[in-house]
Amino acid sequence: MTYNRYIPGPLLEHPFTVTAGIVVVYGVESGISVRIPAGGTWPGGSSLPEAIAAHLELNTTGCTPGSTWTDTVTPDALTAGVALITAQALMIRPIPARISLLEQLGHPPRSLNQTLGGGLIGSIRESFTKFSRLH
Repeated sequence: MTYNRYIPGPLLEHPFTVTAGIVVVYGVESGISVRIPAGGTWPGGSSLPEAIAAHLELNTTGCTPGSTWTDTVTPDALTAGVALITAQALMIRPIPARISLLEQLGHPPRSLNQTLGGGLIGSIRESFTKFSRLH
């Protein structure tokens, strides 16, 4: 078995756009991470909505070999970066936590079609329906 060394990525405090490879942003808790592929932007910790930052508890970065990034980030890229992280955050943690995040982002689960709600949190309609009754 070959051991490949860990490659640190850019600092979380500052926005960056990945120009090659993939940067992974790891949470404090094991198993929590978001991926930023080439062309994607990390908006910087202060640009994330508080609900998402609290949900993910992001801590550090790593990257695939040969990854590169730039600190030059446009306003449109920042907006797209928040969207990228939001989409991934809605797929992380147990379903009740995802539904709670959805609600914190201004989308009360009972106001959504069950199929759409399930799609938003990466679950089937029945699971969304079951857990959204608790909110």
